[in-house]
Amino acid sequence: MAVWTVFEPEDGLPGEEGWSEQVVLVREAFAWRALFFAPLVLLANRLWLAFAVYAAVEAALLAAYINVELGDSFLLVLLVPNLFVALELPTLRRRKLAWLGYEEAGVVSADFAEAAERRFFEARLGIGAVPGPVLGLFPEAGTR
Repeated sequence: MAVWTVFEPEDGLPGEEGWSEQVVLVREAFAWRALFFAPLVLLANRLWLAFAVYAAVEAALLAAYINVELGDSFLLVLLVPNLFVALELPTLRRRKLAWLGYEEAGVVSADFAEAAERRFFEARLGIGAVPGPVLGLFPEAGTR
């Protein structure tokens, strides 16, 4: 089961028109796609500053490889920025959302994004709450 951090705009009110479209879920997990395609993942998430830093670090590592002639095993060092992006992608996304004026609204556990959205909106808007006594083997708490 995956863990999702939910962000909503600071000025939006729950239930307001367009509010639900602005809610963003960030999956808290290792980004496997970023391990192999880090620059594309950064661009797809519109993390422009992170992409610029990534490109500068890759260029510096490549320049060191070409100018110093460190050997073929140094090519593995070129994958270190990809590993960093794969590990820190959720943090980068959270910081960008905080900079854009979003605030953390909660944490949801679900297998898929759609299920996480449904759980969040049900809890936030009070949809799906069961009124009245609970039916089952133990309908009242504390009684025997």
